[in-house]
Amino acid sequence: MPEATRPSGRIRVIVGTDPAAGAEILETVPAGVQWRLIAIHAALVTDATVINRVVALVLDDGANIFLFTGSSYIQVASQFIHYTFGAFSRQGDTLVGAILCGYPEGIVIGPGFRFSTVMVNLQAGDDWGPPIYMVEEWPA
Repeated sequence: MPEATRPSGRIRVIVGTDPAAGAEILETVPAGVQWRLIAIHAALVTDATVINRVVALVLDDGANIFLFTGSSYIQVASQFIHYTFGAFSRQGDTLVGAILCGYPEGIVIGPGFRFSTVMVNLQAGDDWGPPIYMVEEWPA
């Protein structure tokens, strides 16, 4: 249904799965619903390995990537950073320890679609906290 004619959905804030150290975030839209992504937040603690990391967010339909957007921020060893992805008009390091990363407004994803992080130079001790995301939800 076109966004202009779609009835308002239910706004939900969801705490996702806490990935193990050295693993990326991966969340899947459950069967029976569709989501409009409002914002996705997660914190990353990098281990002591001296190498630069760069974070990106990927959206796919379960097989095919249709959005790949990332931060221009370089996260170094032993650093704690909050990442927030959303439909922002600006990006970058707006507060110490907090990064805004934009994506197009109005993204609606259906059952089986996923969002995940992809990090350049991910290390075994790098640790994402559980993602917290806000969606508008409708029956699929």
